[in-house]
Amino acid sequence: MNRVLLLLLFFSTASAGDFDKLFTGSTLRFDYYHSGVSSEEHISLDKIRLEGKWPGGRIKLIDDTNLGKYLFEVIDLKTNRVIYSRGFASIYGEWETTREARRGVWKSIHESQRFPEPKDNVQLVLKKRLNDGSF
Repeated sequence: MNRVLLLLLFFSTASAGDFDKLFTGSTLRFDYYHSGVSSEEHISLDKIRLEGKWPGGRIKLIDDTNLGKYLFEVIDLKTNRVIYSRGFASIYGEWETTREARRGVWKSIHESQRFPEPKDNVQLVLKKRLNDGSF
């Protein structure tokens, strides 16, 4: 029993160490406009803002739950590796199913994603789930 406990403790420490290697401990907020109609959508940057300390988890940085219509990823530019991700549902994703959106009336909704501030340059990616369930 003690061996299993030590092994689990080791893996938790290793994951927390990844956080300290990759992130500063602060929070960035990516504000954007999600615009379009039922057949077309666009994302446009509003601003990226530095906030206080990162209040989220430091161990489970990659979301493997496969939930939500959208997936937000932070990709390290040096390694091309996803270093943070979260699946989410969007108010825009609900709006695009309305009669108004199907009639071609454009709407723009302000949305935000919060993530730990990376130490190195990153690429922010928003993916939408396809009809087959993949992104």
